[in-house]
Amino acid sequence: MTSFKEQEPEKVAEFLDILDNLKDLPVLYIDETGINRYLYRPYAGAPRGEKVYDKISGRRFERTNEVEQKLNGSFLIRYIDSQIRE
Repeated sequence: MTSFKEQEPEKVAEFLDILDNLKDLPVLYIDETGINRYLYRPYAGAPRGEKVYDKISGRRFERTNEVEQKLNGSFLIRYIDSQIRE
């Protein structure tokens, strides 16, 4: 079995004992994702030889974060946060 050379066998054994005691508990999955509402495009399309000019945001942008918890196939909590970040 492959393992890390930095592993400490005593700590591994302790962790496996703790994990074994938790085996009867339900597994709770937590996932977090986020997306910036401001997506910067460094390139734009224009007819050959014509330049494209536009105004872009400086530092402020809106970001939406979403966190969900799932247990036994059912969503328990769904948290959505949308705010301006600097």
